[in-house]
Amino acid sequence: MGLENEILKILGEREKDRIKQFLMAILKPEKIELTTEKDFKEYFIETHSVRTLAKILAAICRLGESIRIILTGPRGVGKTTAIRYIYNILKKYVNVQLLESLEDEIDRKANCYFLLDRRDFFLEDLLEWLKRIPENKSLCVELRPYLVLDGLEKNIFETGNWQIIIMNYPNEREIREIVVKRFGRVSRVTRNPLLALLLQIRSPDEIRLDLANVVKKLRGTKLRILWILTMHANGLFTKQISKIIGRSPATISRHLKELEEMGILHGERVGKRIFYKIQSISVLIAAEELLVDEIIRKHGASVFTI
Repeated sequence: MGLENEILKILGEREKDRIKQFLMAILKPEKIELTTEKDFKEYFIETHSVRTLAKILAAICRLGESIRIILTGPRGVGKTTAIRYIYNILKKYVNVQLLESLEDEIDRKANCYFLLDRRDFFLEDLLEWLKRIPENKSLCVELRPYLVLDGLEKNIFETGNWQIIIMNYPNEREIREIVVKRFGRVSRVTRNPLLALLLQIRSPDEIRLDLANVVKKLRGTKLRILWILTMHANGLFTKQISKIIGRSPATISRHLKELEEMGILHGERVGKRIFYKIQSISVLIAAEELLVDEIIRKHGASVFTI
């Protein structure tokens, strides 16, 4: 949090808590990235899931054989921060490399590679990128739940020594610790750490917590549309979604309009097309929670939850 510290130096120590709260509201908790050791010491809570993941990754970094791990879970559970934290520990003992995009240059001397989910990419992109990774090296890839479900349904992860890990939510005590470390107090707690942080600076109405229950009642094509849109922050237009799902544009258009009327999606006209995207962070998280439930329900024997 270099920016916050610099501003505090300029403004002085008076009303430090109020200034910090204001800065958190501007920067938004979902955009905060912990990258330095100082950041981790000040803001990070080592949860049970993180400790378990650290033990797994520390073990594979010391193994001679190639093991490929996929780390997934709903938005806000702490996947990216956990990988950064573990990388900062492991790099002191073994040669590991943190990759923030598929275009990063690969250090072929590394024992293990960590790939963050920094922007949208598809399974085809990942499979092409894997050709650049030495076969005898280990890998940990952070993937969004939709890509994991898509890959499992297409049997992509059946070969290649893949292990799929679902990162679970921290318990309530750990979430309270996370919030207190960021804000110094707790006004309300939810099971999702990101929503818990947002609720310290925004009202439930602002982040549309009510829509989460609406999302959980969706079924069939509507739910599938929502799952696809978790991968596309800028939205998709009707024919794109129709092609992915395999239903007629007229059918997809009807479902999209109904989802928009519910407040779940927002349609934005760009030229002659209307791009539909997920309306709020609470909808996005609820959709990804259902994706994780679907992965466990259909492919429980192929995944490991921590």
